[in-house]
Amino acid sequence: MALAEQLAHCAARASNRPTFLGYQIAAYQRTHGLTDELLAAELGILPERLANLRLCGRVRVEDAAQCADDIRVIAAHIGCDPRALARIVLG
Repeated sequence: MALAEQLAHCAARASNRPTFLGYQIAAYQRTHGLTDELLAAELGILPERLANLRLCGRVRVEDAAQCADDIRVIAAHIGCDPRALARIVLG
């Protein structure tokens, strides 16, 4: 199995586990009926970057300061729009 396939497999599993950002993203995609391509466009990234994003730890929405910090760090790491990521995570 190629590295890209392994990454995609792990990201798909992360989408079913609440401790990963993939779980929060999957909920948003279901609610808004978004494909990966539309989601990536909303975030300002290539669809190939979504696997990396899904594998990040979930954003700690329970605390405003931690939430803002998590979004800032993840957005910088992935190269996505932090405002779009905040919209996705906060619903």
